[in-house]
Amino acid sequence: MATEFGALFRRVREDLGISMGQVARHLGVSVPYISDVELGKRTPFTNEKIIKAAQLFKMHPLGLLKAAGESRGFFEIRPVTAMHATVGAALARRFEDLSSEQLERIGRIVEEDE
Repeated sequence: MATEFGALFRRVREDLGISMGQVARHLGVSVPYISDVELGKRTPFTNEKIIKAAQLFKMHPLGLLKAAGESRGFFEIRPVTAMHATVGAALARRFEDLSSEQLERIGRIVEEDE
């Protein structure tokens, strides 16, 4: 059964007329691997591969990254600095306890530059 990520990835790829072979070559993986991800037989690609695929698709990667995180049940966080790690860890620890208002405020902060 396809995951949300796999179904979205396939839909975008097919809408753009891009073959699994083209994606596989671009990402440096096999066609069966692409097929397995699209069908939900494998977990979504790493964030790096998703960003690279989004470049091939000429689209912003946010939608694919969000679908991958939801399909995995978690989001990959790779800190850039010690401050990124500290804030990311604090957010992860309290994530389930944040109110809707707090989440909306955080959402506005991170979407300011988009």
